[in-house]
Amino acid sequence: AHERVVLWFVDNSEILPARLFTLYSSEAALAEAAGTRGPDIQLVLQSLTGRREWSLKVAYDAQQLAQHAGAVSTEVARMDAEIAAATPGRRYLLERKRADLVKTEVSGAARGLAGELLSQLREHAEDARMLPAASGDTQGNVVLNAALLVHRERETALRAAAEQLAAQHTALGMIVSFSGPWGPYRFLDDHVDS
Repeated sequence: AHERVVLWFVDNSEILPARLFTLYSSEAALAEAAGTRGPDIQLVLQSLTGRREWSLKVAYDAQQLAQHAGAVSTEVARMDAEIAAATPGRRYLLERKRADLVKTEVSGAARGLAGELLSQLREHAEDARMLPAASGDTQGNVVLNAALLVHRERETALRAAAEQLAAQHTALGMIVSFSGPWGPYRFLDDHVDS
């Protein structure tokens, strides 16, 4: 219910750029502060009109992604080809070496896949911001946390692309969380006085 109320205000009013928990002693103090920043506020409001924020978080399940290591790592794929052509004794040694390689390659492959996913979704956005990974995340190993600023006219295409890409990445062991629309909060920071 809270999210529906917030989204209604995002869609039916303008967001005044201010830091979270900004307090004014009176309505007159707010009017004075807004008055001195009037031209800047107008520019911000114009730049965000018709735009909303979408959140993208990407994590991975190490065991599941390791099962697809040959598909996501050229080094592992090369070793798989070497193992397939090896004699039984050599194959055993190569398989042990492969297990060590998979451990190091999986996190790099996950970061690469997450970067590709963001890049493809970024085509539908006007801006993107990298965010710190939330502390205490229990959903896999988070490798990407981002916000996308998207014009409402492009949201349908963005959602369709996100669904298709999430399905492809989930099949490999990636955990994709895509949500929105939200108010463009993360895109106000550059415009708010310290």
